[in-house]
Amino acid sequence: MEKILRFGRDFEQIYKELEAQYQEKNLQLILGLPELRSRFVNFNQGLPELRSRYKVVKLWLPQLINLDLKETMQITNQLQQVKQDFLYNLELLKERDLDLAQLEKQLNSLENQNKELCQVIEKKEQEKQELNSKYLLIYKEKQDLKQEFWEIKNRIKIEFEEKINEKQNDFLKSKQEMEQRNSLLINELNTKFNELEKEKEELKFQMKIQQENHQLELMDLEKQYKEKNIEINDEFKQMKLDYINIAKQKENIESRLLDASNTIKNLESCLRDTKWQYADERQIINEKILELQNTIEQERDYNDLQRKEYVKERNNLLQDLNRTVREKKALSAQNLEYQREIQSQLLQISNHQIEIQELKKDFEKNILELGDTFEIEKQKLVAKYETEIDDLQSKMATIVNERSAKDLYLNQLKLTHSKELSSCKKEFSITVDSQKQEIVELKSRLDAALNEKSKLESSFTELSHYTKQLETELEFKNSKVDNSTSRVKSLESRIDQLLLEINMQKQVIDQMKNESKESEYVLVNENSELKSIIHQMRVDIEQLNYPRDHVRDKFNLLLNEYKKVVKEKSVLLEENNRLKFLESKLAEKKTEDRNVKIKRKIRNYNDRD
Repeated sequence: MEKILRFGRDFEQIYKELEAQYQEKNLQLILGLPELRSRFVNFNQGLPELRSRYKVVKLWLPQLINLDLKETMQITNQLQQVKQDFLYNLELLKERDLDLAQLEKQLNSLENQNKELCQVIEKKEQEKQELNSKYLLIYKEKQDLKQEFWEIKNRIKIEFEEKINEKQNDFLKSKQEMEQRNSLLINELNTKFNELEKEKEELKFQMKIQQENHQLELMDLEKQYKEKNIEINDEFKQMKLDYINIAKQKENIESRLLDASNTIKNLESCLRDTKWQYADERQIINEKILELQNTIEQERDYNDLQRKEYVKERNNLLQDLNRTVREKKALSAQNLEYQREIQSQLLQISNHQIEIQELKKDFEKNILELGDTFEIEKQKLVAKYETEIDDLQSKMATIVNERSAKDLYLNQLKLTHSKELSSCKKEFSITVDSQKQEIVELKSRLDAALNEKSKLESSFTELSHYTKQLETELEFKNSKVDNSTSRVKSLESRIDQLLLEINMQKQVIDQMKNESKESEYVLVNENSELKSIIHQMRVDIEQLNYPRDHVRDKFNLLLNEYKKVVKEKSVLLEENNRLKFLESKLAEKKTEDRNVKIKRKIRNYNDRD
């Protein structure tokens, strides 16, 4: 991965450097545009006049060429006529001398112009050579850049292919190793799983036997527990019945105590009534005794009869009194007996109360003793049962712990093996996914690089076409320049010839100052021819800087296309980033779905177990 990332970074740096060089060259070209445009504009401004003059010269050249022989014949005839009309022309020569002086001035000016034109031509040739040298340098730089680009491209391609091959080989090797490891792990896990299944079946069989034995023991213990519970319930029922009988006796004693208390209350009320009656009767008896004493004291002086009667009455009264006293004594004795009976009853009641309290205490003691004994026996039985249950629970816990330990061991083995498998699978899947992602990223980068490469190639092809067009135009211009130089040379040779002829004619004029008007006309025509030739030279020189509007338009189109390519590149990069983000989301979703499926499988497997 690090190598791939380094390679990608190196590739991006190289691509950025090339793009920067390309942008610098484009900037240089763009910066050089205004000068060319100014030259083109200056050249375009002088085009129509030059074309019109060139057309005029083209029209006059063949006529001049065809008229050379005729002119020589005419000159000979004219010379003869001049010889004949020499006298007539002597007067005109004076006037023509002035014209000749003007013509000489014009010739001098034309010679100066010719020299200036020669200097301009030399400057233009120097500029042409400089431009050619610059163009050659640019062309060489372009070829060098192309060679460097192709070398870098081939080198990057070779390195990228080598790295991809290395990565593929490493991936295949790692894949084979992982497959071998996975196959070995799967075989080991299958063997261990089969062994564990056998152990599990054996443990299940043993557990079933142990469960049956424990169930039988539990059944026996439950039977014993039920029997003991039945005995305890019977004893408890008897104790309940005793308690109910004691409660009934207690209720009877309480009812009897209530009856006794009611009788005591009635007797007390009767005693009160008797006491009040006895007090009333005693008062009556005392009153009667006082009356009798008063009567006895009053009737002492009566007669004996009366005394006897009185004694009899007294005796009767005494008898009555004795009777009353006896009755009273009997009543008092009865009252005493009744009181004694009441006291005895009260003593009995108190004794009964004491007995009841003692019975209560005994009952409570018995109940407490029975409760203590019952609780002790119950606690003993509960302790026995608890000890037995604890033993059984400990046995069951040991069995369950052994089973849970075995299940945990099995689960741990399953989990370890499943974790190892899942970790191996996850590692393998992660490595595969990472390598797939790397391959996809590399493919996307390759596609992007190929697209950029194709775009660059298209731009380079367009630039090559553009350079070819420029080369053709330059060749055409060079051919024009060569033609113009050849024309200039021919014109210079012709100018030299004409100058020689002019010099000859000057000599002839010097020798023959009496020549006619026609010779002057020939000189004028020759001067006009020289002017037209010089104008044609100017036209040819200015045609060297002839601007091409379609070239500028093509260059602008190329710039616009380059901008479009840059925009499309940015859009493609954004789409690539968005696709990478979506791929990462899909990978996360796949991993989540895979984890959910694995969890479901584990749950189903645990549910089956």
